[in-house]
Amino acid sequence: MDKAASILDTAYATIMPRLPLNFNIREGYGLLELGLELKLAGRKDMLNFIRALPMTAQELLDEYFESDVVKAAIASVGIHGFTLGPMGAGTGYTLIHNWMNRGGLANVNVGKAGEITQALANAVKSFGGEIRTEAEVKSIKVESQIAKGVILANGEEILANQILSSADPKHTLLKLVGAQDLPPEFVWHTQSIKMRGSVAKIHLQTNGNHGIPEGTVVLAPSIKYLERAYDAAKYGEISEKPYLEVTTSGNVVSIHFQSAPYALRNSEWKVESAKVAELAIKTLEEYFPALHASRITHHIITPIDLEQTYGLTEGDLNHGQLMLDQFLFMRPIPGWSNHKTPIDNLYLCGSGVHGGGGVSGAAGRNAVKALK
Repeated sequence: MDKAASILDTAYATIMPRLPLNFNIREGYGLLELGLELKLAGRKDMLNFIRALPMTAQELLDEYFESDVVKAAIASVGIHGFTLGPMGAGTGYTLIHNWMNRGGLANVNVGKAGEITQALANAVKSFGGEIRTEAEVKSIKVESQIAKGVILANGEEILANQILSSADPKHTLLKLVGAQDLPPEFVWHTQSIKMRGSVAKIHLQTNGNHGIPEGTVVLAPSIKYLERAYDAAKYGEISEKPYLEVTTSGNVVSIHFQSAPYALRNSEWKVESAKVAELAIKTLEEYFPALHASRITHHIITPIDLEQTYGLTEGDLNHGQLMLDQFLFMRPIPGWSNHKTPIDNLYLCGSGVHGGGGVSGAAGRNAVKALK
């Protein structure tokens, strides 16, 4: 898995040219370098990597393990954050992708999130940059197909020669720019990006005596269990037996709940949010009975909250599902994989483009290269 993740990381570090249209020779050098890197990886590892991409997580793990519990625990990494089941084609790829971003089965602790954020902020300021919060962008100012700046919700205009958006492609292009300034075919492709959020979060404040080990715990008894949890979301229902990933830190217990689809078939989220919290806690208490008495309060984040509060279209954590028809030169849409858009001086640098999803910085790094 580490070797496969290394190969994928090399692919993500390469700016994808606009295949099949408008192939740029300068961008093509990146593919040449990628080809050399892949050759150096060795024939065996390269073939194993290519073979794993279209496989299901179940098929891939069946080749290496006998234990259903072990297979399910690893397979859960492949569907984490995606509206997919471990029996779905391409979950071999998503398993490698999440393994790469996490550094293994669970996220590797490299320091407090606040410290990393502060280091990034200090770097921006050292180059004369200004960081503004509570400054919602209402729209991107476009004149004659050229991005001129942004207009904030309070009416203020900020002019710029280049604009980079780390919001998801649908939000950036259809809401901040607007279909009226984009080619009809491009609008159609953007509207067709699969955004299928099905994750809810429950944060519990406890007295610390919850009985859950510090670190990461996954509730995934079997691959069939995971597939059934996905089946519920597939039909617009909240899974009664969810896949949970639990992270604890002191008296705080954070629960990743899957599957909880953005589009509910027979209800709406303002009614169902309490049910998700109840299901998550009830399911977890079967394994950690001390949790019930330790609870003080909780906070729920539904897919609707992810969209309305955090700007994630359909609550999709990855700004677009990572599927075989939405990766590499097909991300975010075919023909526009090089961070550029039909609007001159407007670039995409978030998880919805090549190098995403998840939090890795790859897409932002590549976007900066595309500006040079």
